[in-house]
Amino acid sequence: MTGQNTTGLMGINLEAPSPLSAWTNRSYTEIFVTTYPGLTARTAWAEMRNVPIRTNMVGVRQEGTHKTIFTNENGPSLIWKAIFAGTYGALNVNGKPMRATHDKLTLERAVSWVKLPVGAGDTVTVQTPEAR
Repeated sequence: MTGQNTTGLMGINLEAPSPLSAWTNRSYTEIFVTTYPGLTARTAWAEMRNVPIRTNMVGVRQEGTHKTIFTNENGPSLIWKAIFAGTYGALNVNGKPMRATHDKLTLERAVSWVKLPVGAGDTVTVQTPEAR
């Protein structure tokens, strides 16, 4: 497993909010896991398993750029921030709509995201409304 595949193709990263951001957004989690699919039109899906994240092992499956399946394979509960390109009012979490938050990344790319707890052994699917 290379860092380029992990962070580029799969978009797996750790995000640590600043103390001020944690206070103003009531985000008391020290660090959370983010995913942002980086697949191209030539790659229908990609999957990584047993990815070490601090004391956890996680699995991530990207299906195109509109669906991510995240598994907390081993370790304590963690917070996952599922990010997708575009502006959506809601993202589907395990088939149910959940209000999305909007941001802009570098180069002013609009993104939508949801932040979710994922318990030990749990799998969560997040997708954009047009994903199948």
